[in-house]
Amino acid sequence: MEIHQFSPATEEILAGVRALEPEIQRAAGAIESERHLPDDLAHTLMQAGIFRMGVPRVYGGPELDPMGQVRVVEELSRIEGSVGWLSMISSAGSFLAAFLEPSVAQRLFAAPESVLAGNLRPPQRADAVDGGYRVSGHFRFGSGCHHA
Repeated sequence: MEIHQFSPATEEILAGVRALEPEIQRAAGAIESERHLPDDLAHTLMQAGIFRMGVPRVYGGPELDPMGQVRVVEELSRIEGSVGWLSMISSAGSFLAAFLEPSVAQRLFAAPESVLAGNLRPPQRADAVDGGYRVSGHFRFGSGCHHA
């Protein structure tokens, strides 16, 4: 009995993930030693829509439902744990685009290179500057920060 039927967008992204498996596996040593994704692999994953799974279609994303996102993260994690982790971190917040002012969401999420990073730290200072905000503080680590 099938409990959840995945969307065509989910199946398309999963097919892309499976096609990328050899490339991801080849990068495993570099990921481990450098503690972040190699730039070329990160760019490939961006182009495949991995980091934007929850972005609404109206902003150019695939708008995967939560079960679809989990399935893609599961497959990436099977291939290489860090790639799965980073895809989860970035895509987990991408659905928030649906709750932003449309002009803001468009600016933040329209490009395939839009990647979110994650850091579980107490709130830090954010000062308004020309063109956005400057966040300051001491951050020891932020998952995905090298490509966000």
